[in-house]
Amino acid sequence: MDFESAVIPHLPDLKAYCRRLSGSKRNGEDLIQETLVRTYAYWLKRQSVANVKSFLFRIARNVWIDEYRRYHSRVTPIAPDQLMRDSMRKSVNPYIRFVLDEAADKLSLRHFELILLADLYGYSMEEIAGLTQTSVSGVKCALHRARKLIRGETKAHVRERDKISDQKLDEWAERIFNEFCA
Repeated sequence: MDFESAVIPHLPDLKAYCRRLSGSKRNGEDLIQETLVRTYAYWLKRQSVANVKSFLFRIARNVWIDEYRRYHSRVTPIAPDQLMRDSMRKSVNPYIRFVLDEAADKLSLRHFELILLADLYGYSMEEIAGLTQTSVSGVKCALHRARKLIRGETKAHVRERDKISDQKLDEWAERIFNEFCA
């Protein structure tokens, strides 16, 4: 019996087994190829195998184990929480910066700080009044005006000297990320 006639009847089962083992179609096809190469090399030396199907499956399993060990010996482990923080920083921080940019285009520095203190950090009106050294009614009025500006209900007239610098926005984006996402 030649190699092809011995192996071809078992290929559909071998393909299904390799896909299950590797977890994907592409990796399964690579596993099939490597399995067939190793089986053929063995076949050239021995010229026959008692149970071809079980031999193919054993070779496939051994190839998969070898690849798994080879891959995991090269990869340096990263703590899951560090990996999560890094991926969050890459995806969330630009979004936070974008939101801050949009708000900064519409608000003065004073309004911007009030919105952050009240809506993001959850300070009470009394606490904000104490921090900014204004009255509670002044804080309520300024917050009302700032929220209307953000919603676009009134036009923003931010003077050039009241605009928020890019450096300040970067600092706030980093602080917000560290506070709420890290």
